[in-house]
Amino acid sequence: MRKGKVFYSIYFACIVLFFAGMAWVMVWLYGWLKDYEASQPTAKCDEIFSELFTNPDWGKIYDLSGTEDTIFEGRDAYISYMTDKVKDTALTCMETSAGLSGDKKYFVKLGEERLLCFTLTRSENQDNGRTEWSLGEIILELDRGHSVRVWKEQGHTVYLNGVELDDDYTVQRVATLAESYLPDGIHGQHLEMQSVEGLLLPPEITIVDENGVEKEVVYDADTDIYAEQMENLSITAEEEQIALTVAEGYCKYMIGAAGNLSSYFDTGTDIYQTIRHNESWMQSYTDYAFEGETVSGYYRYTENLFSARVTLSLNVTRKNGTIKEYALDSSFLFEKQADGSYLAVEMSNVDMQKPVTEVRLTYQNGETTIKTEFVKADSRRISTPSVEVPSGQVFCGWAKEVTDGTGRKTRVLLFVPGEDGEVALPDGYELEPLTLYPVFEENSTEEKGE
Repeated sequence: MRKGKVFYSIYFACIVLFFAGMAWVMVWLYGWLKDYEASQPTAKCDEIFSELFTNPDWGKIYDLSGTEDTIFEGRDAYISYMTDKVKDTALTCMETSAGLSGDKKYFVKLGEERLLCFTLTRSENQDNGRTEWSLGEIILELDRGHSVRVWKEQGHTVYLNGVELDDDYTVQRVATLAESYLPDGIHGQHLEMQSVEGLLLPPEITIVDENGVEKEVVYDADTDIYAEQMENLSITAEEEQIALTVAEGYCKYMIGAAGNLSSYFDTGTDIYQTIRHNESWMQSYTDYAFEGETVSGYYRYTENLFSARVTLSLNVTRKNGTIKEYALDSSFLFEKQADGSYLAVEMSNVDMQKPVTEVRLTYQNGETTIKTEFVKADSRRISTPSVEVPSGQVFCGWAKEVTDGTGRKTRVLLFVPGEDGEVALPDGYELEPLTLYPVFEENSTEEKGE
């Protein structure tokens, strides 16, 4: 009986010890499996994705990526851009190849669009010998495809997101033919277009004049151009009458109906002497009349100087009753005299307000700017720079870069210069601001020779 009690005591103790040992093993195994699972890249990816991208903190993501601010945009622009883009839409994660690095790489996507990628880096835990994964780097995939163009008056300053644009951003200049007729130191309207590319968001544009006074800026959605609101220059009734009086006086002088040209033109000017030595239109007549009089192309340069274009017809009745028509379509420059009256100081058949446009051509090879210059938009020839040709290749010409709807960039060959670097342009061709890149191809002649 006593031996039986001892046996069963030992038996049940062994059973208890067995189950206690099994419980300890299960607890240990559960912990080991938990640690093992946590050390797997999939689990770490899920953890990071949940922490950063389930409810994205775009500012934190930007900071973790280490992305450098551009001149015009930084952290705040990225936050605004991504907040507006993603809104409350759930993001997804997809693994991709990380190459031979041994790391893991994942894309974070909005629908089918990739927003960024992050990597997991492998390391060995010296305490337990297990592989552990940690966040490596975050690489933002930003579509900086927004560009902006701004028209301003020469001498005024554009600020884009508070940053001043200098002359390096000027890609187009527009003056007028009046420059050839104005006195030294006086200029007509000069406009400049400035361009900035590589923006995430539509920027804040401010323009100030030489005195620091902020000008009104208007945006044209059809052309996607910002422009300084120009002063609305309208000819006054008095100025219009001055222009008509001088134009009519010139016509009357040319048919002998007015003997005193000095009533209309400044006697100290070259144009006054030129007209006096011109041959008269007609020696005798019985009557004359003006019709179709219009005044256009008005511009005031200073308090004492303005120009206007006058178009009219002078119908002169000959002694035999027939009518001879003389058409006038000329621009006049009027200057205020000491007595307050205005006299013409210049006259030309050209439209003084016709724009003269210059555009910037920049020749770029990789990161190196070979040449940049302004040329007239209606040039019939341009001179391109020489470029070093890689071994085994030939130079084909200069191309511009275009971007399609998917963001893919390609280069389109535009200019094929001769041996002297000159490019002949067809009549009617208008140059635009361009950044041009050299195009090379394999030298097939050299290959055949080999």
